Amino acid sequence: MKRYFKSLLILMVSAVFLSSCDKVGDLPYYDSGTKPVLSASTVTLIAQAADSLSDLVTFSWTYPGYATDSTNHKYILQIDTAGNDFANARSREIMAGLSITYTAMEMNDLLFSLGFKAEVTYSIEARVISSYGNNNDRLYSDPITLSARPYKIPPKVELPSAEHLYIVGGATQFGWDNTAPFPAVRELTRLDETTWAGIYYIDGSGGYLLLPIAGSWSDKYAVHDNSVAGAA
Repeated sequence: MKRYFKSLLILMVSAVFLSSCDKVGDLPYYDSGTKPVLSASTVTLIAQAADSLSDLVTFSWTYPGYATDSTNHKYILQIDTAGNDFANARSREIMAGLSITYTAMEMNDLLFSLGFKAEVTYSIEARVISSYGNNNDRLYSDPITLSARPYKIPPKVELPSAEHLYIVGGATQFGWDNTAPFPAVRELTRLDETTWAGIYYIDGSGGYLLLPIAGSWSDKYAVHDNSVAGAA
């Protein structure tokens, strides 16, 4: 019995050894491509809010000539502040295509995400990275430099005509008394063109309004839907 088991073990080891020696066919080899060349339809990216849905810029690049079908080619367009070596780049991935278009709104959002301020002109750089679909043979285009200026996003509601905001309502300690002039504590502080702030205790069982003109009910701001809990 021991001899039989030993023979069986030898046969098994031999089978594993023989199978491990089976020759695997050569893996496919693909030649390297050619570094793509990037271009832009315009190098001045300046728009207005009214242009937000219009195409602003199209980035195009040359075909890198990889050895596989073009549907398997991947491209990554990167945009960053000029001189930053793309350390904080915003990227878009494109499969098979040789161009990508940004609307004014898309580019504006990208510029704000880089920390840019509205109505200030900056220098940005763009480059494209090509590769096979599995990221092999990554080739980097030379960067191109563009000038970009974000536009100011208009507020969703009309700004107060008097540039002031006062709080009134049963949810506040001041009640609904609308007798002018209001004490200074009832006026919110204007932080910038579209932002006002104030610190108040608000009773969740009551309501409140914001008034641009003390003593007037004709112009006021309220929540869009007071049935939504926490709406303000």
